[in-house]
Amino acid sequence: MIRAALFDVDGTLVNGHVWSGILDYPAVSRWQVRRLYMRAIPQLVLRRLYIRSETAFRDHWVRGLAGLLRGWSVEQLTELSEWIAADYLLPQYREDVIALLKQHKEAGHVVILVSTMFSDVLQQIARHLGADDWLGTALEIREGVLTGHIQGVSCVGPRKLDFVRTHLADRYPDISLGDCVAYADSYSDSTLLAAVGRPVAVYPDDELRTAALEQGWAIHPSETMGEQ
Repeated sequence: MIRAALFDVDGTLVNGHVWSGILDYPAVSRWQVRRLYMRAIPQLVLRRLYIRSETAFRDHWVRGLAGLLRGWSVEQLTELSEWIAADYLLPQYREDVIALLKQHKEAGHVVILVSTMFSDVLQQIARHLGADDWLGTALEIREGVLTGHIQGVSCVGPRKLDFVRTHLADRYPDISLGDCVAYADSYSDSTLLAAVGRPVAVYPDDELRTAALEQGWAIHPSETMGEQ
């Protein structure tokens, strides 16, 4: 019996990337954004050559994004997060997937967002969509100021399963992974999908679609191979 629903955000609830909102935010320095891209290019090349894993690349990227916010106050971070959730992502939300989220809410299931994105941003997206909880990468804050680093490890790839497992044990000890349905679009989330009672590949990339077909996982939307 399903008791909790886990939703990835980028590419799943959103037709795009939440992190692009950080890059487009007016208060973020343009030269810092350019420097971030320049530093990411070698990592991207290694990823395209299959020398570096997708998980390692995403970890490097989210750490770079944290650096863009060095010196920001908690209040500035909140303003950024609210803008992304309520304004920037508005045309990118996938209404069909959000409808699934609302169905779970109506059924009394716990709805948890699970993403590599920063927890503060996810908190605002969760509030905007009506989700109950969120799991993401924590930003390091000292004396009310962002240090430009993350706290602990990033919530990326296979680590998402560790985040979920720990969170369920701490907050919802009566809910097991077998009681969960998980929605995700990327093969990097296959570890999490494989661990839950009901995995659903949402607008999956080619690798995840192949895995879903091989494993007999549900695919959403089932009527088409591409976007609707």
